[in-house]
Amino acid sequence: MHNNRGQTLVIFVLFLPIIILFIAYVLDVTNANYEKNRMQNLANMALESSQEFDEENIKNIISKNDEDIDVDVKEENDKVQIKMVKRVKTIFGKIIGRDYYDVTVVIEK
Repeated sequence: MHNNRGQTLVIFVLFLPIIILFIAYVLDVTNANYEKNRMQNLANMALESSQEFDEENIKNIISKNDEDIDVDVKEENDKVQIKMVKRVKTIFGKIIGRDYYDVTVVIEK
């Protein structure tokens, strides 16, 4: 019989970087989706809190909750459109040379 001890350790060491990269990628995607949902809720809250169109009020509500969001508010044909963009820092992206993801939310009411 041959001693096969240590082969599992070698395979584990070879796959460990792949596992770490996969976990970092999952964390980045989860964080980006979390920020997108949070921005979506913030835009809905800003629209519902304004009884009539008030661009400054909508921007103030959003900026009070998150200063890192770039907000663009438009009114066309009795519809209000809010476009929000936020740069979200990455973990996995730094490995491939990308320090942030741009998360964008557009809402019309």
